[in-house]
Amino acid sequence: MVDLSELQKEVYDNKVKHGFNTTNIAEEFCLALTELAEAYKALSLTDKNELAEELADVIIYLLGIAEMQGVQIEPALVAKIEKNRRRRYYRREDGSWAKTEDNEPI
Repeated sequence: MVDLSELQKEVYDNKVKHGFNTTNIAEEFCLALTELAEAYKALSLTDKNELAEELADVIIYLLGIAEMQGVQIEPALVAKIEKNRRRRYYRREDGSWAKTEDNEPI
């Protein structure tokens, strides 16, 4: 398995090495959104490698933001996945899904 803590550090070190932004978090979020838009655009292409590369760009920006903010993303990601696994959902009258409160019966 990949060590996300190490990847965070690698992403940040690469930013420093190339003189990229390491202080303006708002700019990083905007750039991450741009990459997410590029990934969405890549959905219409037949080349899945392009989609994979754009999704990787999104993840790189998110790892960089986490490192810039001193957030260890790996334990947070694992905990959130587990929380989502246990979460209960119900279908609203309009057909959309909504989560219940953790202790709320369906």
